Amino acid sequence: MGMILRLSEISTDKPLNESLYDGNGNMLLERGSRVTIDLLKDFARRGLKFLELGEPEEDNVFSPKDASDLSEGFSSRGLDDDSQGGLAVKSLPKVIDSSISNPKLSPYQAETSERIDKLAKRAVEVVNELGTALAEGSLRDAGPIHEIADGFLQELAGDTDQVVAETFAKPSDRDLALRSVQMSVMGMAVCRAMNLPDSDQATVGAAAMLHDMALFRLPEQERFPHPLMKPESRQVYEWHPAIAYDMLEKVRETDGSIRLIVLQTHEQADGSGFPRRITLPRIHRLARVLNVVDTYIRLVGCGCDGQRIFPADAMAYLMHHSCVGRFDPEVTCGLIKVVSLYPVGSLVTLTNSKQARVFRSNPTSPLQPVVMVDGGEELVDLSQSELDVENPSDEPDTGRRRLPSGEFDRILW
Repeated sequence: MGMILRLSEISTDKPLNESLYDGNGNMLLERGSRVTIDLLKDFARRGLKFLELGEPEEDNVFSPKDASDLSEGFSSRGLDDDSQGGLAVKSLPKVIDSSISNPKLSPYQAETSERIDKLAKRAVEVVNELGTALAEGSLRDAGPIHEIADGFLQELAGDTDQVVAETFAKPSDRDLALRSVQMSVMGMAVCRAMNLPDSDQATVGAAAMLHDMALFRLPEQERFPHPLMKPESRQVYEWHPAIAYDMLEKVRETDGSIRLIVLQTHEQADGSGFPRRITLPRIHRLARVLNVVDTYIRLVGCGCDGQRIFPADAMAYLMHHSCVGRFDPEVTCGLIKVVSLYPVGSLVTLTNSKQARVFRSNPTSPLQPVVMVDGGEELVDLSQSELDVENPSDEPDTGRRRLPSGEFDRILW
């Protein structure tokens, strides 16, 4: 049991001698971090009146039963077998928020497309520049990262679906900078769907672009895990969050919260992640967001086995592993709100045998998104139509595959 402190009792003039937790046992800052005045103000804005200095009791450890809301309505196995070998989700968790208004049948704006394209290209340049500078030991200021995150936040406030769809139009594969930018955009979108404060959204956006900075020090073939990776290379890879945490200590515009998120992004709720194998209560709540987003991007982009998975199957896979305790189910539901169970930008086959592209998510009915049929200009809200999604589909040149039901228990990230 740690020491319970009021905000006014927390010192800002010396490093913490123990990690700092909120009342739910969620780690806010790691031991050795400094609490700044701005952080105390942020805690106050969140309504945190008391914090705990020192590790909480272990009775607050996450277990699969905590995902009961997420799993309710699934079959006894968690998901229903699909005739084509993948898995089709037949029902939805109650935690999907029905208070969100239905998506509008409005087209994407050309002006917005131009701004997003320009911002994304600039973001990739900045991440590459900062990653190279950090690897060389010459990075002193991460300010440009925050400017990029703020720019994306403004666009997300206007049209989340368009920003997500166009940022993910190009597969990131093994492009470290592009994947970090996509992770930033999706992470901020999920935070918005979870109704987290603007300050948290901006923090997630910056942390996502910084979280893999230490990998720029490695040869390109060792920046992503793969089946042929040697044990010693795998060990170096799994320690990269801790290396980035240390390297960012002297970089301006990277406070203790950002560094802690960078350190914990690859930790799993059940303690199977890396580098420290900690469980959910000790993982920063914003690191949990990036953990889910990172896994989704890895699954649809280029997983640890080098194979891409259909986006719809990737969503079902994440839901399954949330139910068994490997991800924070609240975050997984936030991701569903952003991309739906048939993710924005993906192809589906309708019950009339026509192909359609998912155009907008539908938070009130994630199985019935807004689609554009046969590449035409007509938008159809499936929640208001007799049509439905028969199966997920995909372009032939993406190399993505359906995920057979027998592989849903495998670790693919």
